[in-house]
Amino acid sequence: MNKYLSFLEAAKIVKEVESKKTKNLKLLASFTTKQLEIYLMAYARNRSIDLKLKNIPFGTLKQHIINNGDDNEDSLLFLIPADFSPILDWRTGFPEKNQEINKIIDEINDFGNLIKKNNFQSIFLLPTKLPPLFNKPQDLLSIDLTIKSVSNDLGAYTLSDTYFSLDSYLISGSPVSGADLSPAAYDISRNLFQNEVEQKKILVTDLDNTLWDGILGEDGVSGIEALSEGKGYHHFIYQTYLKKIKESGALLSICSKNDKDLVERAFKKNNFVLSLDDFVSVQASYNPKSLQIKELAKSLNLGLESFVFIDDNPVEINEVKSSLPQVTCILFDPNSKKYIDMYKELSSMFLNIVPTEEDKNRTEMYRAMQKSIEAIEGQSSDLSSFLQSLDMKVLFSKKSNKDNERAIQLINKTNQFNLNGLRMEPEEVNHIMDKGGHLFTANLSDINGEHGEIISLLIDKDNVVQSFVMSCRVFQRKVEYVFLYILLDKYFDEIKLNY
Repeated sequence: MNKYLSFLEAAKIVKEVESKKTKNLKLLASFTTKQLEIYLMAYARNRSIDLKLKNIPFGTLKQHIINNGDDNEDSLLFLIPADFSPILDWRTGFPEKNQEINKIIDEINDFGNLIKKNNFQSIFLLPTKLPPLFNKPQDLLSIDLTIKSVSNDLGAYTLSDTYFSLDSYLISGSPVSGADLSPAAYDISRNLFQNEVEQKKILVTDLDNTLWDGILGEDGVSGIEALSEGKGYHHFIYQTYLKKIKESGALLSICSKNDKDLVERAFKKNNFVLSLDDFVSVQASYNPKSLQIKELAKSLNLGLESFVFIDDNPVEINEVKSSLPQVTCILFDPNSKKYIDMYKELSSMFLNIVPTEEDKNRTEMYRAMQKSIEAIEGQSSDLSSFLQSLDMKVLFSKKSNKDNERAIQLINKTNQFNLNGLRMEPEEVNHIMDKGGHLFTANLSDINGEHGEIISLLIDKDNVVQSFVMSCRVFQRKVEYVFLYILLDKYFDEIKLNY
């Protein structure tokens, strides 16, 4: 089991996983890309992007570039060496006459200059084995190096040359082998959407041979290890990473097929980097892990697309991946190169940020929220009475440019309760405030403790609300009604919403 999607998995994701925004893109290539497109759309959908692709007729790439000029801003250019000089195309066979290397190098540079005149969003190069057109091996090497040099000058991302298949190119018109379509699409999407990665909110981890070395039910509480030495070293590193992202505001949860009391004893007995207090929830049962994660999502009021699941067992990974395609699943394998790649992938999902106090206390806040939700679900017929029993207190605040860090963070992280989904840089927010606008927030506390700053509303000088967001932790509490009532009662006679 690996991070790459199969064709069936990709098709299922495109069909079932919802997206938050749409991106239109022209995929420009001289070869067929039809088989590649399903994977590109699936990897985009995993980032909550509905990727709409358009392409051009087979073999019309150069003419399209010439005719469209600056109209290539929303285009992805996918090149192979044959695009730089037609003589390098395997499909045309070998020419009868010997070729002049200087002429081919001139063609390569001319094509590069043509591309420079256009405004392409992204450029990718798939290196291929070149046909041996020359008697001197160094001549072919010069051609290869010239293509790579021109590509680098264009800012192109170079894919692995192992993806090229001559058989596939000749038979189907696609230079990428069938087995490598998914890895190639993964590399392209990771580069293409590196600034549009949907940040995850919660990491769900297995225990046995994942959080620690050993099997708790067999080795006992004294037989498991996660120390900075010996066979538990990889697991020690893993725990330090989880501790780091937890301190930056991510939530951690355990999902393990173990007895809960045994899990609790294991944490008490061992001096791990992580303690049970670092986890918002401990799901320890023998139910399918997909079911446990689904119930956890419901109790935390988080979308499944916010979840990352890590397990050392390929069967468990496959079970969750098949049942909950919205969840990002990663195989934990300490004995392979994938172990290092895992941290690279996780780092793109959980940003390394300077944590605010809100981030540091997020686990405790969600625990408090879980208690409230459990009680709410048990008393749905008398919700008002229950809400009154929580003794909720709302602290309404008007922010300045100097104390709006958490408010801006809410605007840029909140997805579910969000007026319009717009993300705003601090400079944009401050500009609106400097021009006569205002930024309001609210903190919430109840009998279960502090919930922190949970609402942010930005309104411009014309009384148009440009952003209105609320943390999903406080859904069902009617806090937004109280907030708007205060706003209209104390500050404005009328407001408009940029919905």
